[in-house]
Amino acid sequence: MIENKIDYINTVKIQGEGYLVNGSMSVPNSSENRHMKDVKVWLESNTPEPEFTVEEIAIQEQDTINSEARQYLASTDWYITRQFESGVEVPKDILEKRKEARLKVVD
Repeated sequence: MIENKIDYINTVKIQGEGYLVNGSMSVPNSSENRHMKDVKVWLESNTPEPEFTVEEIAIQEQDTINSEARQYLASTDWYITRQFESGVEVPKDILEKRKEARLKVVD
């Protein structure tokens, strides 16, 4: 009898309806997938991790905040250019929203 070798599996994370093996191989939860058999054996004595850690989720959320804030700043840069070139004041509400956007950005 040949024993099932699963020593190539170091980590398994839950990924949607399937699994992420070793951080790079997506294995759908399907008996038709040849790697699923190995994952099932691995799961008999191991616990899979969630797809994303709390830290990774926080980083993704901050990246979204940064992106939205930077997009707002870019879309209102013309007010600053107009003021510099022609002296027309930037509306106070725009200045306040730009200040809030800059405070949201974390590098």
